[in-house]
Amino acid sequence: MLKFDAATHTYHWNDRLVPSVTQILGQLTDLSKIPRDVLERKRLIGTWVHAAIELDLHDDLDESSIGEEWAGYFQGWRKFRAESGFVMQDAEQRVYSPKYGYAGTLDLLGTLPKLGQALIDTKCTATIYPAVGPQTAAYGEAHGVSKAKRFALQLKPNGTYNLHPCPDRSDFGVFAAALTLFNWRAKWKC
Repeated sequence: MLKFDAATHTYHWNDRLVPSVTQILGQLTDLSKIPRDVLERKRLIGTWVHAAIELDLHDDLDESSIGEEWAGYFQGWRKFRAESGFVMQDAEQRVYSPKYGYAGTLDLLGTLPKLGQALIDTKCTATIYPAVGPQTAAYGEAHGVSKAKRFALQLKPNGTYNLHPCPDRSDFGVFAAALTLFNWRAKWKC
């Protein structure tokens, strides 16, 4: 059984700690030049926006709870939803791969008209890093929807969005290589 500890952002499968997709791919993106306070503020904005999107998809959002600091990002979500016709299948779904031994939280899985099944990772960042391709591929593999079209939905503070496709077929291979390196480093404590 998969368990998630929000305080430590860790996943356990049958009481055994397993690496997260975020941990595994952390080695692919250098964020060291971004000040810690900026990273923490953006992390909080992302957390709030993800929670609001999930509530919105379940028609359970109290709109008075939307904070001024992240209202624009949420409006970008609403604009995307209205313009794209996205129909949700899953939101904020915890996933685990018994084959590869990792876990994570898939943001959105659903249908986009004319495109079919779509796995979407929402981002409240100024830059979409290349690691989002391997990230979405890892979620797709763990959830059993590796054939779904994958996207990064970049929500912007001005209420707009960009939908970035992740079509690279080598993305899961990149993730698997990162997982191998992550496990090797853990084994040798380096």
